[in-house]
Amino acid sequence: ETFSELLTGIKYFPTADLILTAEWYQSYPTFDSTSIYSIFAVDRYQEALIRADYTINDKLSVNAGYTRQFYGESSDASDVVEVGCR
Repeated sequence: ETFSELLTGIKYFPTADLILTAEWYQSYPTFDSTSIYSIFAVDRYQEALIRADYTINDKLSVNAGYTRQFYGESSDASDVVEVGCR
């Protein structure tokens, strides 16, 4: 099996404590004709991500992110929101 993938992104550091990230990922799986997976209709997968990480002090940091996931050529998509602290 082989995968055709593309990942591109940017990280921006407006301050020493804040990291802003934006990424775009795309994957289109391809399989050998003898692979069992070749019988499934597998489409392209894409996702767009934005994320912010903020360090409050050496023991505490917070983060938040949003990802939009796209499946295939149709308008099917899902939203993923993440919020956390360490």
